[in-house]
Amino acid sequence: MFILLHHFINEVTHYVTTPFKRYKRLFRHNLQPVFALLVARRRELPAREWENFVEETIQHVQNNPVEYLGQDLPHSSLLTDIIVEIQKEFLKEMNVFRNTVPH
Repeated sequence: MFILLHHFINEVTHYVTTPFKRYKRLFRHNLQPVFALLVARRRELPAREWENFVEETIQHVQNNPVEYLGQDLPHSSLLTDIIVEIQKEFLKEMNVFRNTVPH
């Protein structure tokens, strides 16, 4: 019984994580021109304006995914999760840490 449960958990984990990782890798690659623009604009804008520009840009990507990410898209909730994760990683790479209050 334990072996069957362990196998089932591994299969579910593989199913859930593999599409996320695959799409995330693909989307990070497809978004390189956007990241280059954001990095260039960081030198031109005050910090808060730049963060707002990043937020607006990411929102535009999310509203127009085919334009930025291509035709091969996951279902909308996975797409949103991946875009949020990519945004967090980008901001972390740019050393932008937002103060958040735990709920």
